[in-house]
Amino acid sequence: MATVEFRDGPREIPDHLADMMRGIQTTRLTLDEATDAANKQLERNVIDRVADTVIRNHGRDFWGQR
Repeated sequence: MATVEFRDGPREIPDHLADMMRGIQTTRLTLDEATDAANKQLERNVIDRVADTVIRNHGRDFWGQR
């Protein structure tokens, strides 16, 4: 468990959630708001990785590079 400071005070949260919130200004957000922001950040990262893979594979298929 990790102690993280939120707008509405410090909270004990699981380590994996604290890792997901790294880079988010939790002191400006409530726990619920920070959790939503962390989930949106994770979603963006997954979508970006998939898009990069699709683009890379398309280039390989189109140009015949492997």
